[in-house]
Amino acid sequence: MRAFIFDFDGVLVESGPLQMKFVHHVAEHFGVTPLPESDYKNLARQSFDVHYDRMGIPWEKNQGRLRRMFIDFMISQGMRVSEDDCAVLRRLKESGLALGIASMNSHEVISAVLRDSGLKDLFSAIATIEDVTRHKPHPDVLLVCAKRMGMLPCDCAYVGDLVTDVQAAKAAGMMAIAKESYMSSGLADSGPDASVASLAQLSVCLATMLK
Repeated sequence: MRAFIFDFDGVLVESGPLQMKFVHHVAEHFGVTPLPESDYKNLARQSFDVHYDRMGIPWEKNQGRLRRMFIDFMISQGMRVSEDDCAVLRRLKESGLALGIASMNSHEVISAVLRDSGLKDLFSAIATIEDVTRHKPHPDVLLVCAKRMGMLPCDCAYVGDLVTDVQAAKAAGMMAIAKESYMSSGLADSGPDASVASLAQLSVCLATMLK
């Protein structure tokens, strides 16, 4: 195992509550009723078009506008990677592991958070929704990230908080590490290779997997 690739939302930042806040922001902007929180969590494993179509906002017609609204909103919230997690990530890097990010968020949002968290130069590669046409559970975004890192998938572990993350990791031929988050549901039943409650447990998790 030579590299950790991380999902962004729910793993590096706990953005679930902010995503719910954005749903209400969008609903108010378009004059529609927002999805109940329980419905939104149940739909978390599906692509964005399902969310907005269910709210009565046709995705195909509005996707450019919605993506821009999402980017501007998330950046305006001043998200940061926690100090504890920053320390964990730096220790992993110092141990000789390569670090990457494979996410369905945008380069613009991720880059802003990494810059503001002092982590701009820590990650070897970032792959996002803008780099692929198929969403997770397809492995495309993970494979793009691994390729940019110069890593074989079998040398990587992917850390995600959704069932689709575990499925994408397995489809990519990577170790799948599940991390519970605000949006998580059914992770234990998805068959991850390991589970952690926090990034601080990754070192122990790695040692166990390599025995």
